[in-house]
Amino acid sequence: EGQQKILDVLATDLELCEKDLADFLESKRRIFPRFYFLATTYLLDILSNGNRPWVVMGHINNLLQGVKTMTMTGEPKSTWEGCVSNEGEQLKLKHTGPLKLEGKVEYYLGDVI
Repeated sequence: EGQQKILDVLATDLELCEKDLADFLESKRRIFPRFYFLATTYLLDILSNGNRPWVVMGHINNLLQGVKTMTMTGEPKSTWEGCVSNEGEQLKLKHTGPLKLEGKVEYYLGDVI
């Protein structure tokens, strides 16, 4: 009976954690709607690496159709200079110039798009 009580408490705590995580992810998706089209594992990876844009940009092909990768510079690679299409075509940022990717990932991805 004691073990069952512990399991019940743990199950309740787990449900609360799952609900809080779902609410957190929903709040991020409201800010950057393209997150709705990502699997939760990808979204968690993006959010947990938000302070490392070069890691986040590894998921850019899941966020932007036709974009294979982003051209990043700086040390660490945190300045966006352009992108490369799935066909290998390169596009440089001409009108805005390079864009420093800093702050919360859901906001700087909004700047990218």
